[in-house]
Amino acid sequence: MNDDMIESLGVKPVETYLSRDLMFVLEDEEQVRQLKPDFSKLKQLSDGLGVHVTAKGRTFDFVARSFFPK
Repeated sequence: MNDDMIESLGVKPVETYLSRDLMFVLEDEEQVRQLKPDFSKLKQLSDGLGVHVTAKGRTFDFVARSFFPK
């Protein structure tokens, strides 16, 4: 995880993973729901094709959002 990733999301992830895409695990469901990423900064991240954000859910096992600014 680096500062560019944190700035593009507007929140510091608990965990970060990279495969074809970047995956960020956030603290809770509310952070995922209220996330307002900076798409121009997401697009400039050199790692990964897409960006997935997830957290443990209250009603379901998990919640997730995906962004593909590239």
